[in-house]
Amino acid sequence: VHPMLGFMGTFGGDKLVDVLYTDGTTSAVTAGGTVYLYGGAELRTTDLPLPLSVIATVGYHVGSAGGSNGDYRFERIPFELLGEVDVIPNRLRLGGGLRYDTGVNLSSHGVVAAPATKFKDAAGGVFQAEWMLSNNFSIVGRYVGIRYRFDDSSTGKQYRANGNQGGIGINWYL
Repeated sequence: VHPMLGFMGTFGGDKLVDVLYTDGTTSAVTAGGTVYLYGGAELRTTDLPLPLSVIATVGYHVGSAGGSNGDYRFERIPFELLGEVDVIPNRLRLGGGLRYDTGVNLSSHGVVAAPATKFKDAAGGVFQAEWMLSNNFSIVGRYVGIRYRFDDSSTGKQYRANGNQGGIGINWYL
C-alpha cells in the first residue's frame, strides 16, 4: 500500500458563467475545469500475470474566474476508485473506474455575489493512462465522463451541465 498525492489541470465541460472584465477581455467557468488536487492510497499486486493497481482518492476540484472585486467558483469534492493494469511493466499503466462528486456548487463572491447554485451529487466514469517516470512519480492523462444537474425551485425546471473533461497531471507515490 502506497499513500499518494496528485495535481491535475483539467479542461472541458459546458460553460457555466461568462465573466466580462472592464478591459473588455472575458473568462469562463466551465463544468470540467480547472484545477484538481487529490490524495489517497494505491494497493499494488505483483502476483498476477499483469500487475494490477487499485487506487482510491478523495480530492478538491475547482474552476474559477474573477478579479480583485469578485469571482465565480465551481467546486466539487470527487471520490474515485480506479483499477490500472501494467501494459508495459513499470512504465505504462492503463485503467479506469468510477468517480462520485459531492458538494457540487457554483458560487459567487464580492460584487457579483448571489446565492450559490447547489447541484446534485453526480457519478461518472474515468479512463486513465499513467506513464511511470520512476517508482514514485508519474505523468497522468485522463478523460472523465460526468453530468451535473440542479433543480430550479423558482421555475420547477431541471437543468443539466455536461462536466466531461480531459486532464493532464502528476502523481507522487510516497
